[in-house]
Amino acid sequence: MSKLERIEDWAERMKRTDYKVGPLARICRVSERQLRRYVRRRFSLTPLEWIKQERMKQTRLSLERGCSVKAVATEAGFKWPEQLSRQFKGFYGEPPSHVRAGVHRAQG
Repeated sequence: MSKLERIEDWAERMKRTDYKVGPLARICRVSERQLRRYVRRRFSLTPLEWIKQERMKQTRLSLERGCSVKAVATEAGFKWPEQLSRQFKGFYGEPPSHVRAGVHRAQG
């Protein structure tokens, strides 16, 4: 089992590195190339796609728990809530305020 396969706190590590590939590789004590290969093999995504996907999952969970869009944006490392709203809508097809209000479409 590789060093990366033993990591269980990916979400926390991503958050600590502001969702950036280079710093994430450094705190995992591997090269960016090793991280890229691992992510491609394990998730069939680029590290940037994978990190974005994980970031959006975390924001959705926080919104579903009733956290404000502003608080979630800050927690997820966005400079402005509008940045979160734009990326969230692009990813899920609905604004984060709908998820927070419980009016989101069923995800399939």
